[in-house]
Amino acid sequence: MAVIKKSVVLHPLIERFVRETQAVLIRAEPPVDATYSAALNFMLLGAIQEALKPGGLSHTTRDLIWDFVHDREAIEELNLHDRLGSISDAFARLEPTAASRG
Repeated sequence: MAVIKKSVVLHPLIERFVRETQAVLIRAEPPVDATYSAALNFMLLGAIQEALKPGGLSHTTRDLIWDFVHDREAIEELNLHDRLGSISDAFARLEPTAASRG
């Protein structure tokens, strides 16, 4: 069963690659009816499979990933957007709906 998340905050570079992956899947032969979520899962599955290979990820890839997570500015911006989205969702659930107002 799929886990459904309302939103995920992506770095602009990752977002670009998800869109490019989606386009590749749609243009594949035979074409894949790839949604944004399908493209993101496709990318993640590929990354996981690469990491599980004997020897794992290359040193260059590992260095790049760790450089990213140590980029405080990038991580703080992603976390801020994620937290603001959660707060907005919480407030939206508290607001009365048009049906309940009568």
